[in-house]
Amino acid sequence: MFTVRRAGPYDGDVLGEIHAAAWEAAYAPFFDPGFAADGVRSRRTRWHERVGQADTPILLAEHEGRPLALTAFRASAPRSASAPVTSGRTAACRGRRGVTGSGRRRICAGAERAGADWMPG
Repeated sequence: MFTVRRAGPYDGDVLGEIHAAAWEAAYAPFFDPGFAADGVRSRRTRWHERVGQADTPILLAEHEGRPLALTAFRASAPRSASAPVTSGRTAACRGRRGVTGSGRRRICAGAERAGADWMPG
């Protein structure tokens, strides 16, 4: 049975492991190995300070008591009603360290089509 609950301060390690595993599977292949390893490592530790913040609810999904997924959300920054939600290119396309070769080309092409100004992860 699946359950979803609000994460608590004691869930920082679990949240970090879920985020690191998901980021590694989805994005690490696009980066050089050293940058990817740093990215995985940083995702393991960033959740301890986020969990419990009033402006960032974090939900943790479990299957038979085993943590499997998370979601975190908060209000976006104020903007005018006519402003686009995203615009421009990803940080990768602006020379972000670690993005190389065909991975960079694929990320930038997708960002160009989507009009995104954020870097996944």
